[in-house]
Amino acid sequence: MVGGLFTPGIVIAARLVRHDRLQEIYAAANFWNSLWKSSWESMAIFFLPMGAILATSLMTQSEFKNNAWKQVHALPLMVKRHEEDEAEARKAVEKEEKE
Repeated sequence: MVGGLFTPGIVIAARLVRHDRLQEIYAAANFWNSLWKSSWESMAIFFLPMGAILATSLMTQSEFKNNAWKQVHALPLMVKRHEEDEAEARKAVEKEEKE
């Protein structure tokens, strides 16, 4: 319930701080559009990072809870392929130096 009052609370606090501009804001032709836009902007600033944090923590929790992180230690390493790539790169450098 408190989360639902967060954005309206910010809008009300902003209106109280800048009360001298209220007549100008309320008389504007696009009052409802600007109110909707400002409400969504303030909500996005708060909820977008919170959503990213929540999604990340849920993914890592499932990996940790099921001990799936231990499978990382069992992954095959591509050391041989890496050594072949380095050998090919050395040959290319040597070929350029000879030319």
